[in-house]
Amino acid sequence: MEDYFLERSAERDAARHEERLRAALSGFLRDLVAEEAIIGGDEHNLRVAYPVLRERRLRFADAGRGILIEGPGTGNGAGDAPGENVLDWLREEIAQVLDRRWKLPEIAPPGGRGVQRNDAESLARVGRWASLARRESMRLALIRSRAHGCPVSLTEEDLRFRCVASQRAPAPDIRIIALRDVSGSMGDEKKQLCRSFFYWVTNFIRRRYGPLEIVYVIHHTEAQRVSEEEFFRRAESGGTKVSAAYRLAAEYGRESFGRGQQSIVLHFTDGDNWGDADNRLARDLVQGMLPMIGLFAYVEVRPHGRPSGLGSTLSEITDPRFRSLRVTDRQSVLGALDQLFGAEDA
Repeated sequence: MEDYFLERSAERDAARHEERLRAALSGFLRDLVAEEAIIGGDEHNLRVAYPVLRERRLRFADAGRGILIEGPGTGNGAGDAPGENVLDWLREEIAQVLDRRWKLPEIAPPGGRGVQRNDAESLARVGRWASLARRESMRLALIRSRAHGCPVSLTEEDLRFRCVASQRAPAPDIRIIALRDVSGSMGDEKKQLCRSFFYWVTNFIRRRYGPLEIVYVIHHTEAQRVSEEEFFRRAESGGTKVSAAYRLAAEYGRESFGRGQQSIVLHFTDGDNWGDADNRLARDLVQGMLPMIGLFAYVEVRPHGRPSGLGSTLSEITDPRFRSLRVTDRQSVLGALDQLFGAEDA
């Protein structure tokens, strides 16, 4: 019984340590979610420095000098700056922090399938020492020792570690319809903000719901379906008629609904549109497609100035499946994502 409590204590300590590291990472989230090295670079790691207070410790000195107390600092002279540790954070670790931070709206396909998670504990040959299954490891060591007629000893092949495997039921069939304004006013800065926002949205939905289909649509005065690479790199010129993109999105939404597939529409634009008449038409098109889709997110990427006429017109929609968000700079990407996914501490 004593060993059991010691083992559980070690597990709690390890979990607490990981939680403290995640808390340190959370302080950098506002910068990390818009970091190009994370969302689009070839490197999978990002080095993050965080302050750390080093405790004093005792060590034995040479004969006759007793015990020395080592201070937290090094080098010559005193300093007033805190020490720093540097960690290599992975995309996966950032995603795990966001998983805890966000919650996904209940989006089930027309067929009614849902998501179910069943956590089952199992044993593995590798794992953390804090998760070592001591009783099972010793049992295997006894069996092996008796079989070979040798003294009882615990070897690497006897070790078993507890792990929890998350099993998912069949995931709902989700389709994301991504729309992006490629008119002349959508420059490189706005494209990067769109890319940052879109990366974390799809990453989070995919982690919660599993595989999903993504339809990429670009528009100016006309709309067309393109590849993923074109969606983020394509640059055009000229004016904007948002209604063309919404008509195409409505077609894809109707198609998805007909085959029992749920749709999420994401629209990235700076809100510059061709007149109030098209703004009102765009509003009517969104209201018409909402019964066939699970969520429509209008993301206005507008670094300067007041909200656009299009954004103001669309804000008249009161359906809970419609979300109007605004991204002004890199620092605001996380806030918009929090608003979309209802972060408790947003």
